[in-house]
Amino acid sequence: MKIHLLGICGTGMSALAGLLKEKGHAISGSDNNFYPPVSEIIEKLNIKLLKGYKPENIPQDIDLVVIGNVISRGNPELEYILNKSIPFTSMPEALYNFFIRKNISIVIAGTHGKTTTTGLIAWGLEVIGKDPSFACGGVIKNFGKNYKLGKRGYFVIEGDEYETSFFDKGPKFLHYFPRYLILNAIEYDHADIFPSRKDYLSAFEKLINLIPEKGLIIYNGESPLTRKIIKKAWCETQSFGFSSKYTWWVKNIFYKDGLTHFTVLRKDKIFGEFKIPLIGDFNILNALASIALLYNLGYYYWQIQKALSNFEGIRKRLEKITENKGIILYDDFAHHPTAIKKVLSSLRNTYQNRRIWAIFEPRSWSVRKNIFQNILPLSFENADKVIISEVYKKEKVPPSQRLNEKKLVEDINKRNSSAFFIPKTAEILDFLKENLKENDVVVVMSNGYFDNLTCRLKEIIESL
Repeated sequence: MKIHLLGICGTGMSALAGLLKEKGHAISGSDNNFYPPVSEIIEKLNIKLLKGYKPENIPQDIDLVVIGNVISRGNPELEYILNKSIPFTSMPEALYNFFIRKNISIVIAGTHGKTTTTGLIAWGLEVIGKDPSFACGGVIKNFGKNYKLGKRGYFVIEGDEYETSFFDKGPKFLHYFPRYLILNAIEYDHADIFPSRKDYLSAFEKLINLIPEKGLIIYNGESPLTRKIIKKAWCETQSFGFSSKYTWWVKNIFYKDGLTHFTVLRKDKIFGEFKIPLIGDFNILNALASIALLYNLGYYYWQIQKALSNFEGIRKRLEKITENKGIILYDDFAHHPTAIKKVLSSLRNTYQNRRIWAIFEPRSWSVRKNIFQNILPLSFENADKVIISEVYKKEKVPPSQRLNEKKLVEDINKRNSSAFFIPKTAEILDFLKENLKENDVVVVMSNGYFDNLTCRLKEIIESL
């Protein structure tokens, strides 16, 4: 088939493009901007990329168009497709119909930890020798890409609760029909499409209702909202956390030589000793969920242990970018207040006596609005220096609903951190060039490109 993708540079759309290309379809795609790492993946596949949206981008002999959820009415290509009655579908529908439907669907959902847990499970199955297929919301370093077309068997997919498309406002994950579901911590997010916490929870309740009676849900027992909605499950459920009251739990946690070590217990019996090259309690929980699932799929402790110890992580998930003159640079996707707090807490535990810089771009819809105005300052408590950039595309958020960056900085400063509002990336880089010192630890946090700040800062640090 000849298939065209609108919004091809989204992480989900690029994964779909790779899967379709490797299955033998002729693929083209359009988008406004092409940024690494997605652009690098697509270029390696030799897919025709078209910058900007124009009717002439659509091939005359096209069989199907996949429309990403960034595309809305008024888009020139979309209007052409509708006027010409060209067959179209959404990304989640395409993933299910082309790939997931004939496999055992393993879905990882929740507000936090989806991408890393997806990567851990996909890599675990790969090392065990099951040759899984997967689609992930980030580049899994072990594979060097965010997708894989394996043999028929398991399809591992990150279950995003965000809307499907302009013609389907329901969550993406409702299209994946999981046999196995990992449900990580749930907290209210995506205020642009879920007006209230009740609406947000309703999406996950619908997902739980899709799991067959003979399926399995492995859920984060530490999360109150996850515990609340899991009661509606029709299938077996197993919990995980840091306490013996859960089905799966951990103890004896310690950090050594860049590895996190811990003991896993199942129903109060020791399951095994594990180590992962990731830091942070949140990553211990991601690994624990993966261990529980892989065991329930029938694999042995030693197989799981081998896989997790060799997991290299996800790009832009507390990813170490460079180190020079004692200065360490990390890049992270954190945008929700809880994720920011956990990332900085992990860095503080790892680098206890070093100065930590947090550079944050308010980019997601939830933080661009002021719904987290009062709790965001608490998220930066473990940082010594904080830089807040201006709200991304602030003109799209009415002033009365918009995050007040200056108030955020004032409130952070009241909590014994030194915070600065520096609107533009060029100004941030100049400030850092003058103020970074030996042994500083810097983390850039944004769920987007952030004007290529991380790469530009990498060049500055490496030139010192």
